[in-house]
Amino acid sequence: PEQRDRGVVAFSSGNFGQGLAAAATSAGVQSTIVMPENAPLSKQDRAQIYGAHVTLSKVIPGTNREVTAAAEAEKVSEMEGKTLLHPFEDREVIAGQG
Repeated sequence: PEQRDRGVVAFSSGNFGQGLAAAATSAGVQSTIVMPENAPLSKQDRAQIYGAHVTLSKVIPGTNREVTAAAEAEKVSEMEGKTLLHPFEDREVIAGQG
């Protein structure tokens, strides 16, 4: 119950974040999605419409934008006690996408 109350955080450029936002909201769980600042506005807006708090991470030339977003999501997880959900390195996520 405590973990559920703290919510979840993930990093995504779009689709995973939108799906997580919708699922979390329907389950009554607060979600934060960290997206690169150059993620499409339609993806940012849709995640917010589905109930997520969207945080934008800096895009640093020469650095993979997902790596930067992942680092920011890890900070949010540590600072706010949210459960970090990885968009592609998680067996349950992979099974669900299959």
